[in-house]
Formats: sequence, C-alpha cells, structure tokens
Amino acid sequence: MILSGNVIRNSLFRVLSYDPVFSIINKCSLQTVNVHQPSIGYLISCNEKYSSLRTSKYKLIARFSSNDSAGYSTTQELTAVQFEKVSNDTLESLTEYFDELVERAIHLTDGDVSYGDGVLTIKFGNPYGTYVINRQTPNKQIWLSSPKSGPKRYDFVNGKWIYKHDGKTMHELLNNEIPAIVRDQTQFEKCSYSGKEKDAAMRTT
Repeated sequence: MILSGNVIRNSLFRVLSYDPVFSIINKCSLQTVNVHQPSIGYLISCNEKYSSLRTSKYKLIARFSSNDSAGYSTTQELTAVQFEKVSNDTLESLTEYFDELVERAIHLTDGDVSYGDGVLTIKFGNPYGTYVINRQTPNKQIWLSSPKSGPKRYDFVNGKWIYKHDGKTMHELLNNEIPAIVRDQTQFEKCSYSGKEKDAAMRTT
C-alpha cells in the first residue's frame, strides 16, 4: 500500500495498491475499507476535525483506473454474460419507447425504428436526422451517435449508462434532445437501466 502524501485534517490522499486493501490506520483515525477486487487507486477524504486516535468518517469518493479519467465509481465490472443481458435489455427497452414516440408523432412521416444485432437505428427523416445506439461488446459500452450532439460512449456505472466526460446518463441526453423532434415531452427515465426507472414506475401507478 502507498499513501500519496501525509494525512492532515480536511485533506485528500490516495491509496494506491494492486492488492485488496482492508484497513487504513493513521494517527488521527481508523477506518476499514473493503475492496472486492484489485484496483489502481482510491481517493479518500478526511473531513472530520482532527483529534488524537479519534475515529473519523472517511468517504470513499471514487475509484480510479488507467482508462477512467472522470473517476466515476464502478463497483463491479460486468461479466460478458451480464453485459450481454444488460445491454440487450437497455436497447430493447429503448426500441419499444422510440417506436411509441414515432408512432405518436404524426408529423414524422418518414420516421422509422429498427433494432437488430445490437444496433438500434432511429430515423426521424429530414430535417432531424438519424440516431444510432449500439452495443460495443469488446469495450462493454453502449455507443450513441446523435445528429445534434455527436458521438458518445457510455459505460455501465451503478446501474445506469454514464458518459464519463460530463457525468450525464444516456437517458438524460435523450430526454434533452428528443422532445424537440417528436414535439412532445419524453420519459426515457422509465426505460431499463436509466437509473430512475423505479421512480418513474411509481409516478405512473
């Protein structure tokens, strides 16, 4: 274990280890940190007032890895089987909802929704363009191409698909862009793995 910097009150330090970390002991506090798999680093904050041998509350802020520039927590990496199921459920749920939206939007005479082999294509016609949302199995990501905001790559983090450069979910982006096209409010949060589907279901019951 390596601690980068001394621990002082209201400070941040990073624990770097390729082995499981079970505890951190320093002169101001004792806190157990359970880690279920090897990692490159954890950023931890000490925000309790310093007192000798006093137990302080440490907050595990984020897990860092070599390809995780934004530091969003990924508590457990999906297996290949899990990714297949989660991504399929996500894309099938989006397909059903896009079908519903395009069918209701009578002005979208050229609108078309198709899904197959992990690729969801939503053609809105002129002047709106086409959205493509597809599974990327090697990266365990979902990629989205928007005619309005361009391409984005989403990682599955804590039950939702996150774009790590801005911390927004894929479903939030769709809720921001699609209403102007279908000329109606949208509720992509009710789709699978939006991170808010349970709340959305409760509001509609």
